[in-house]
Amino acid sequence: MSWLSNIVIWLYYWQTLAAGLLALGGAWLTVRNIREQIDQVDRHERERLVREHRAHRATLPLTLNGICHSVRCLLRELDRAKRVLANKSYIDDFSAPPPPSTHIDELKSIVASTEDKTVTDPISDLIREIQTLWARVDMLNNRTEQKRQAGIVISVNNWIIQAAKTYALAESLFEYARGESEEGPLEVKVKHLESVIFRYHLEDADLSAMIKVLMEKSELVWRRG
Repeated sequence: MSWLSNIVIWLYYWQTLAAGLLALGGAWLTVRNIREQIDQVDRHERERLVREHRAHRATLPLTLNGICHSVRCLLRELDRAKRVLANKSYIDDFSAPPPPSTHIDELKSIVASTEDKTVTDPISDLIREIQTLWARVDMLNNRTEQKRQAGIVISVNNWIIQAAKTYALAESLFEYARGESEEGPLEVKVKHLESVIFRYHLEDADLSAMIKVLMEKSELVWRRG
């Protein structure tokens, strides 16, 4: 009967091995199914983001137009404030346009819907420029703060330069917004900033001197990355 015992023992070990292999196979199938489900969810999410980005990109020209309009109005008001401040220590009727908050939210939606850094970098920088610019010029609504600051006209000129840079950066995104390029801008030159100053008849000796200093440092006021 020893041969029968050997068969029983062999079948017992084979059954254990078979059960282990079946369990391992089942676990592998489970992991594969989970992986396929995750890949499917990821694929659907990528497709959703692509559709969302296309929709936001389609309205980006309108968003940029709105931003340029707000910055243009701010430039003109800063120019007026500078002329007032040339003769007195404060301006009490500064009337800047409200910050383009709705357009900033639209820009954030663009950033949230793509990982393309050629697009997200300039738009993120544009959002920062807008927010810091409006925060800085708000000082012109405070008569006490204006009187405390020496050389306030110099500050206003700096804000005009920043506003012109912001305008130029927004303009540089139009090619991408209109589908004329599949990448965002690589750089913004000082000459583009200068053209904004001249386009809206804001030039004077002080601004020309500041632009010259910028040119001596670099021909660029912004560069991606």
